Amino acid sequence: MAGEELLVFWIMAAIFGIATVIFTLLSLRSGIDEFLSFVDILVAFLTTISYVLMALGFLVVNSSYGEPVYWSRWLFYMGSCSLLTISVAVILRKTQTVTMAKIPILTMVVMFCGFLAAFITSIERWWFFAFSSIAYLALLITLFQGIPREGINARLMWFIIIFWSLFPVVFILGPTGIGFLTTFYTVLLYAVLDVITKIIYGLLILFQVKKH
Repeated sequence: MAGEELLVFWIMAAIFGIATVIFTLLSLRSGIDEFLSFVDILVAFLTTISYVLMALGFLVVNSSYGEPVYWSRWLFYMGSCSLLTISVAVILRKTQTVTMAKIPILTMVVMFCGFLAAFITSIERWWFFAFSSIAYLALLITLFQGIPREGINARLMWFIIIFWSLFPVVFILGPTGIGFLTTFYTVLLYAVLDVITKIIYGLLILFQVKKH
């Protein structure tokens, strides 16, 4: 493992560890949604564990370009992103039993197929990337079909569509895809996206929903 990647992993582990503490303290404030606060805490905690695991160099494969791929992140995304999409469904009031079952299942399919696409270094990985992409489109449709395109709903929809959709772009450009980006820049971009989609999202939603 290169020293630059190791540094990013430990920095991100510290950032998400601090975020776990901050979200825990925020949960004690009056007016904060209890469920959304719990999701923020658990997502930050799971992401901390994920970065510590990557920093320790566990569960790594070499891509066809000779670059290391830290595929364990996708297994942790199965948990953290499922929690995030459930929180989105709650905010959008999509609480029907069938919908609330479909959303985490689709999210786990997206991430598990992403894990397989990252773990498999042969050309067959693109099949699993395609399966992941199809499940992702189905997830977006399930989340946002039929909701009013105004206020927090519209802001939430575009936030997720823009920033979540950058993950597969990085996947394609990195060692898991065409190898345009080195492992270091791939790790760095994933780190930035993790902060945006987990910490910034968590803070925005806590205070937006409080005022909504």
